[in-house]
Amino acid sequence: MTVPTIERTKQVGFGLPRSVSEIIYNSPYEATLILRDNLAKGDKIDIMDFPMPQCLIKDGYYTGQIIATLVYEPILDASQGIEYCQSNLDIKFGSYDEKFERDVSQRHILNPVGRKGAQNLFLGSVFSKTKMKNKSSDFALKERLQIQYGDKYYPVKKYAIDLSELTEQKKVDYLSSDKKWFLFLQGVYRDHIERLSLLESFTLSQEFCLILTIRDPFYKEEVYDEVTHKLDEYNFWHSNIKIATDVNIPL
Repeated sequence: MTVPTIERTKQVGFGLPRSVSEIIYNSPYEATLILRDNLAKGDKIDIMDFPMPQCLIKDGYYTGQIIATLVYEPILDASQGIEYCQSNLDIKFGSYDEKFERDVSQRHILNPVGRKGAQNLFLGSVFSKTKMKNKSSDFALKERLQIQYGDKYYPVKKYAIDLSELTEQKKVDYLSSDKKWFLFLQGVYRDHIERLSLLESFTLSQEFCLILTIRDPFYKEEVYDEVTHKLDEYNFWHSNIKIATDVNIPL
């Protein structure tokens, strides 16, 4: 393509999607998690025991590739001009040091458990531009996108990161083997739609779907099995997605 990289999604989008079976298929070296829900205003999804596979720890640091696609149905209001999109969904994914108790008697603190030393890794500032520029792998050329493609008020957000591309200092700070991992989602609304919801007495919410894949780029570690075991260990309610159904027709 001759279109500059920064203009590609504006001009041609994210390309043609593959078939459903290809999208959610997992080899033994990757695991895809799908989270679909309706998130009301004021509610948050804060998974503090995210099942990051420890088999991806190499020489004391986490490695691997994470690809996340988040789609949601924004609230639209044509009367607001360039701010016609009235809602947004924020996503954060990353590591932290430890949990701590929070004072729920304070205003706006609902969760009694917090995170210390949390770092969102879906931020371009933690990655080495030199490392990213020098990569010529299929992931670097086709999957990895800059953070502007996941900006606010984009109803389709795409993040593709390779943990080996963090700067050396950020690697030490955020990828050491003792780190815990989290996933966070929260809806954000413009003032106009918040006031309108109060006047007309309707509840603001966002229906969304998140598809997140964790992958070993070297195709050596059994990522799928370990993520499945960790889901059970952390008591996640989960099930496999059926991509085909057998229909028996009596003759």
